[in-house]
Amino acid sequence: MRSPTALEAVVLFFGTIMLGQLAILAYGLAINRAWRRAARELGLVYERRRSDRASILSGTMDGLEISISAGTQGAGRDADTVAAKRGAGRDEWETCDVVNIDGAGAHSTGVSVHPRVHFAAARGIPTGIPTGDAEFDARFRIEGSSAGALAMLGRDARRFLLDLRAPQPWTLLITGSVSEPILRVLIHGEPRGVEGKVRAVRAAAAIARATRLEGGIADGLTRNVRSDVQAVRMRSLRCLIDAMGEEHPAVKEACRLALNDESAEIRVVAARELGADGVPVLLALVLDADEAFDVRAEAARAFVEHADDETFRLFVDRHLDSADAALRRLAIEAVGDRSWIAALPRLLEPRPDAHPSDIRATAIALRKLGDSAAEPILIEWLGSPVSAVAAASARALGFVGSIAAVEPLLPLARGAWGASEVRAAARDALRRIQSRLGPVEAGRLALVDVDGAAGALSEADDAAGRVAIDEAGSPREDAQK
Repeated sequence: MRSPTALEAVVLFFGTIMLGQLAILAYGLAINRAWRRAARELGLVYERRRSDRASILSGTMDGLEISISAGTQGAGRDADTVAAKRGAGRDEWETCDVVNIDGAGAHSTGVSVHPRVHFAAARGIPTGIPTGDAEFDARFRIEGSSAGALAMLGRDARRFLLDLRAPQPWTLLITGSVSEPILRVLIHGEPRGVEGKVRAVRAAAAIARATRLEGGIADGLTRNVRSDVQAVRMRSLRCLIDAMGEEHPAVKEACRLALNDESAEIRVVAARELGADGVPVLLALVLDADEAFDVRAEAARAFVEHADDETFRLFVDRHLDSADAALRRLAIEAVGDRSWIAALPRLLEPRPDAHPSDIRATAIALRKLGDSAAEPILIEWLGSPVSAVAAASARALGFVGSIAAVEPLLPLARGAWGASEVRAAARDALRRIQSRLGPVEAGRLALVDVDGAAGALSEADDAAGRVAIDEAGSPREDAQK
């Protein structure tokens, strides 16, 4: 069998290339014919674009304005071009819904929603942005803007997507501005045959219709706050506040709605955002003995921030000695958080039967008040067998203590007694006292150099020994020679 000549080899080579090109052309023509027939069946206008051989379908279907760029070349760019032209040209196209077939490679700076099954095989299941709907979050991955995603994916939209059995893999995108969003549904891969293309377009249109933003992001988030599952309501309220700012009318409306929410956590967030208008709700939560302590504490912090002086005074006067232990503790903490110096005399009253948690809270409040009148009682509490009480008292003395506090602090700093937190608090208190008071006369608390370790603390006396804390924080006694 003879070998082909050089000429025959060249002819064979180029003939194979031409056959391949013809096959590709025939395949493209078949796809275009299928799209043309699909357009007729869907009632859309078909156009063949010569520049990139893409099939363009446009028109109205079930009340939805649709533009489809179908083809394997530049599908993402086509969608951007069509949307931009129509969004800028005519008022009725301010919100433009684009159904894009074969959108592989398209990118979005807004929100994208993907069924997680598309990611499971190749890359695992990414986390994405949670909506708060556990069932939906388990099946879909969201990227981009939390506010846009939550606004777009209300209760009905999420339910629709959960129930959807699309014929092709798809991705939902939302781009554009808050006031003029552009919704795109990307159907990945070329749907087979006319029937497959019709089904793909109808599925994409249904997705677009179900997730279409009515009234913009603020309205969508407000709808969620009004009626959705608790976690979605909370996330929507927080996203609305973050995206729009506290002065936005939609934020104020949503917060007023949320004041009546069944969730105490949501009521706290809404009341805090409303400021003085939310104080009655915050106070009611603080006083509710059946509510979880964390919720009451969060409400108390917001109440301290927003209550007027008279309302706050009445709260402290009535509840500083409350029989409700949690309320009593919250009132003590509120005094410190507000720096309410008028309550100092009551905090300094002897309470021999006080619970350790109350004493600790009082020590913290006295530290925040920063009045030296608290020094005697704080020194007394240094001897508490409860390490948390002793540590809190030591820290407070670092802010209000004088030289009188040094002697009782030194044994704790030496580490011969108590837990490590007490030792650390006592050492820090001694350093703070030195920093505040500086060098004084004989018997003073002064900075010395112990064996070359600058910055050590000592209480010195010409006729006695001294106790020092060296740079490493280890106390030791040095006999006076």
